[in-house]
Amino acid sequence: MGRAAPPRRQDGVGRGGPGPARRRSRTAPVLGRDLGGTPLSRCRRRAHPVACGGVEDRSDGGEPAALRVDRRVVDGTTVVAIAGEIDLDGEPTVRTALTDAIDESTGDACVVDLVAVTFLGSAGLTALLQAARHAHERHRSLRIVVDANRPVIRPIEITGLDDVLRLYHSVDEALHSHARP
Repeated sequence: MGRAAPPRRQDGVGRGGPGPARRRSRTAPVLGRDLGGTPLSRCRRRAHPVACGGVEDRSDGGEPAALRVDRRVVDGTTVVAIAGEIDLDGEPTVRTALTDAIDESTGDACVVDLVAVTFLGSAGLTALLQAARHAHERHRSLRIVVDANRPVIRPIEITGLDDVLRLYHSVDEALHSHARP
């Protein structure tokens, strides 16, 4: 024996009349947590693609690329090359690397090469913005190389950070730019 369906409002949304709030389905995330009680910010996108904000392209079936940060000096300017995913797990590594590079730079700029980055999440965007502010406070410029890397350019454009951050197409272009901090 089934129950009768609850009456629907004329506009087709929710239940009719005042009363308790509609119950959520057991599959919907509640207050930023998945069904297992894990905060969504800590779950793996591979394990919970919908809850964590998107599906990754894993055509090779492999695991995500490990975050790699390399630093070198070119003509007195520090160049930090980052490869892999800049997500919540990798943000502290990126933030520390950028802050150290800015502090230890002998030139008036620091170049960040993001061409090999495969994912840039909100934590990574925050790290870039904080690094740009840190550089500005030290009267240096932070020059970010994005080339045509869609996983990097798209989040920057959507958030409007392309108006705030100094973006370049190549490391050479960033190194030879005469823009002041």
